[in-house]
Amino acid sequence: MRVKLTVFVIFLCLAVYAAAQTAEIYGPQQGGEISAPVTYDNTDSTLKLIRRPADQRDAVADVRPPAAQAPNARPAVQTAPDAPPQSDRAAVPPAQHLQSSPSDDKKSARPRDKVRWNKRLSGNFTVYSQPRTQGVPTPNLNLKFETVYQILRKNIQWLVAGRSDVYVYQAKADFLKYEPRARSWSGAMFVPDDNCIVMYDDTKDSKNLISQFTHELTHLFFEDFFNPPAGKAAYAEPPIWLNEGLAVNMEDISANYRGGVWANDLILYNIYPPSPAAAAQKQAPRLQTSSGRVFGSGSALGARDGGGYAGGPRLSDKRAVFKDFRQFIRQDSIDNASAGGWVDDWYFQAYAMVRFLFKPYNAQYPENRLQFEQLLKEFNASRRADSAAVEAALKKAYGYKDIADFETRFYRWLYAMQKVGREKILRENK
Repeated sequence: MRVKLTVFVIFLCLAVYAAAQTAEIYGPQQGGEISAPVTYDNTDSTLKLIRRPADQRDAVADVRPPAAQAPNARPAVQTAPDAPPQSDRAAVPPAQHLQSSPSDDKKSARPRDKVRWNKRLSGNFTVYSQPRTQGVPTPNLNLKFETVYQILRKNIQWLVAGRSDVYVYQAKADFLKYEPRARSWSGAMFVPDDNCIVMYDDTKDSKNLISQFTHELTHLFFEDFFNPPAGKAAYAEPPIWLNEGLAVNMEDISANYRGGVWANDLILYNIYPPSPAAAAQKQAPRLQTSSGRVFGSGSALGARDGGGYAGGPRLSDKRAVFKDFRQFIRQDSIDNASAGGWVDDWYFQAYAMVRFLFKPYNAQYPENRLQFEQLLKEFNASRRADSAAVEAALKKAYGYKDIADFETRFYRWLYAMQKVGREKILRENK
């Protein structure tokens, strides 16, 4: 009897140990929500938009495939190597247009191969972490990556691919030293040539780090959907406004499915369609409620002219002027935005357009997931991103007659959504 009991205890201990090791390697298999952010702050009786500190904005960089590989690639914008993005409100800078190494064996010449890496497997990632020489790393980073994976799987399941590689440098200095394509204002980037994500461990702001990772992982899945690493089809550059708009949407819901900074701005900003009358308007009046609280001070926003429109009560004197949709969907529109200094509004418009098509009311699950999935499949089938392809895909997926019909329905949704959101804020602040 004692022998049997001893054998049973030993077997039980081995089973517990094996389970613990499996949990450590594979991480969580169920999704989870990180604590939800507050969308507005009335602690001082004044509505204020939630803004990231200036040194934490524009921290995400995208590295696009070289023009030689993309028949319809956008022309590169000539900027200073470390010039900061021309944005005062966007959470991401313009995409980097960089040439790949001419070597056929790119991986053998990568500077990051000189770094000593600690390799660790989680359920869906192979994470290479640079050993720290000082400080403490962000705790449970692999588990945070797995949580992001589950969030994307919950929202864009048809895009989510298999195992992905992630390289995490210990500090920004190493990130810039060993990643020639990185810029001083970037914190993470998707590298198409290696089909991986590289970033550095921002121990001062783990939420921002996860937000950046979500943005870049969305790009990786999106690009793999159109151009699988092992695929034989000719390279196709997917519509840039869809690519960036979806990445910003996923970034915004990485902490709360109802959205964060971008969703907040979409309610409070006064958004104008492209027209001379809209561009000519100036300061918008502030709104004072019966309780005496004044809204629209804009103290936490960048320096923009005021503006307004008839889509509900104005709670802010800040505005954004969106471009004509037919011009905006062009593949070179982001380069025009960068050259013209309106990259902030470009990302905002891309976010808003994709939000309307995919998750218009930020419910727990995307309301238009089936239509949006069909839209991407139509683009993937045509391998084109011109206006004719956009109109054809929108007609099949959503029933829109043309781009003008899409634009009309968008503004109808936007102004109705803003009216409801602003009136709700007023009721909560009485």
